[in-house]
Amino acid sequence: MNYLHTYFEGESAVKIQSGTMRTGTVLTASLLIAISLFGHAMADTTVDEPFSILLFEIGQAGSWELSFTDSLMSLIEASLSELEGIEVIRPAVPLLSEEEFETLINSGELDGDAAACMMLQTEDTTKAVYCSYLSISDLADEEDQPFNDQSRIVLKEWPIDPESEQAAVLVPLFTTFIEGSCYFRQGLQDKALETMISMIDYLEGTDLSELKAGYHLLLAHNMLLLSYDTEVVLAEIDRVLELDSLSSEAYRIRGLLLYYSGDIQAAIENATNAISLDSLNRMAVKLRGNISLIIGDNQGAINDYTRALELDPADADALNKRGIAYGLLGQIEMSLEDYKAAIEVDPCFIEAYMNAVPTYYYFDDLEAAEDLLVRGLEANPGNPSLMVMHGLLRKNWETVLGAGTEGILISPDDPFFYMWRGTALQELGDYAAALADYAFVRECFNSGNYGTVTGAEGQPIDAMIAELERFLEHPEGSLEFYIQRGMFHTEKSMYQKAVDDFTDALSLPDTDPVVYYHRALCRERTGDISGAREDLQSFLDSDPSSSLKKRMAEQMLEGFN
Repeated sequence: MNYLHTYFEGESAVKIQSGTMRTGTVLTASLLIAISLFGHAMADTTVDEPFSILLFEIGQAGSWELSFTDSLMSLIEASLSELEGIEVIRPAVPLLSEEEFETLINSGELDGDAAACMMLQTEDTTKAVYCSYLSISDLADEEDQPFNDQSRIVLKEWPIDPESEQAAVLVPLFTTFIEGSCYFRQGLQDKALETMISMIDYLEGTDLSELKAGYHLLLAHNMLLLSYDTEVVLAEIDRVLELDSLSSEAYRIRGLLLYYSGDIQAAIENATNAISLDSLNRMAVKLRGNISLIIGDNQGAINDYTRALELDPADADALNKRGIAYGLLGQIEMSLEDYKAAIEVDPCFIEAYMNAVPTYYYFDDLEAAEDLLVRGLEANPGNPSLMVMHGLLRKNWETVLGAGTEGILISPDDPFFYMWRGTALQELGDYAAALADYAFVRECFNSGNYGTVTGAEGQPIDAMIAELERFLEHPEGSLEFYIQRGMFHTEKSMYQKAVDDFTDALSLPDTDPVVYYHRALCRERTGDISGAREDLQSFLDSDPSSSLKKRMAEQMLEGFN
């Protein structure tokens, strides 16, 4: 069974394999994230029906290794049963394995909202007690993902005295983990966090400094995920470092917070401290790589991403970002190889496709771009980003329009979808709607929101808006409107549309004869040589004042003849 732990990186949660904290002399925690964020955030709500939680042990019934976790579960059951809104269901017989547990959940044989199981594992000289939480029933919002998590306590002394402080602390720790997860699962985020904070008071009365440090670190993680104030989270991290000055993960989180507060140098120093304390802290290595990439130290970013990939070759995010760094250094072949490798690792990694396709454009390999997009859509059916790119590749503006609209419904703040929907609207002739989309894109860019737009800083959004405004600022149907729109269509090589615009202009009184000249140029491009000849003669018969256009018209007529 794969349990997903969530660390905070950037502005969103990312799934990674869990690490462990330094092991203490007696008892230490790798609690990780007890209240991870998956899917859409849910507002606090009142719950009408009791939330049912099934409690299991995993192992051979009556075995020595189950005896301690079984007694823990009885105490946890008693604690949870006292809570309002939570119904505890505890089958009498333990399960033999995690696989059996997962099979029963997938088959629908377990009737409850969530399940929690405990098991004991031997790890060299230590024992580890695990408590795993797994959602069973679906969330109300079908787009939300199941919420799964795991808490672990590592014990160096085994068996421990059931009357000891070390044993006593396990029950409230695991109970808090399950209780907080149940609250979060119901959308009661504030109550979940309050439950976690209540455990701090309990731990402050003990001498378990490393366990306290681990719990403050856990609390800081969850405050980050729940968008708590940076200063409050920094205070938690400082408390962690007071209790455990060698906490690599605390330095990593502090580096992340300092980066987002704008203190880049301090952020890099903290990330470096995290790496110095634990060279296997892959997320700290990636954090330093991310900062280096954003501040323009592309080679430094490549070095850190390469190290992160040594620690986990299947890190699609590191591959993709190293590809970006290679591209910024002009090593386009290397960047494409990394994008392709990221897709091999994770065929659902949309960002890698979005980077690889323009790179194939760069190499003028449209066939490879097409193949990659088809592959991407097979792995991610209907994904609006890939659909937009596929429509652009085929110049299917109806597809781009539909996918752009769908993308806006999903990501209403991403200028990518507005920009390409605007392009589709422009190609389809709905210029006022296109202008509105472009205006939103400009607003996003001016505020520093580039979303998923590739090379956003180089997009000529101001020029695109100015081109449309030149004819839309005139009343539709006026002479100026048709002339300006005709010029716009000419600039876009939309020659037949330009011919139609100039024809409409010439049907109105007092039209400047130079319009004949512009229509002649467009007719020549459409292959209508006879019409172009007539327009040039009409222009010359008007005795044009412009000697340059007159000479050019005469040369074109001579060429036709």
